[in-house]
Amino acid sequence: MKLLHIPKTGGTSMHRAAGVGTVGHQKLSQVEGGEFFACARNPYDRACSLYWFVLGRQKFMPFQMAATFKTLTEFWRTLDNRPKPHARHIASNQIDFLRDKPGKGGISPRIKRLLRYETLAEDWPAFASEHGFAELPHLNKSERPSSWQDEMTPELVAIINERFAEDFEYLNYERLI
Repeated sequence: MKLLHIPKTGGTSMHRAAGVGTVGHQKLSQVEGGEFFACARNPYDRACSLYWFVLGRQKFMPFQMAATFKTLTEFWRTLDNRPKPHARHIASNQIDFLRDKPGKGGISPRIKRLLRYETLAEDWPAFASEHGFAELPHLNKSERPSSWQDEMTPELVAIINERFAEDFEYLNYERLI
């Protein structure tokens, strides 16, 4: 079983601990055959984490997408206007990574285990024991000034609700109103 690494869901840490193959940040629809495990994350938390990760790494990133805005809300409001497609790819809906066909259906049956970032610390030990994986390190951590809950504004909530509507639907995360 390989790791399907959805950006900002703990994939780097899981890859290190599992020592198994990964398909990187590829969507399942781009990968032939095989069985996978993956991890999903609350869309609000993931959106904030991606912003802070990019902001902290902008000098190393090939797409300099953090340098032209000042706020988290502005980042998400203007993301689709960025010239580099990689920026939009890593910010795709999580469900798009987990489908067999682009834009169609829910989670593929090739995903044998979908972990939750929110409970990964509690769920990983049993999953790791079952598969002979190591303890989970915490790698690629985004340096954030506050929790995602503190960063939500009405406009940002509306943007994330719209942009990640399918993640809320298919991955059963609750929307903020």
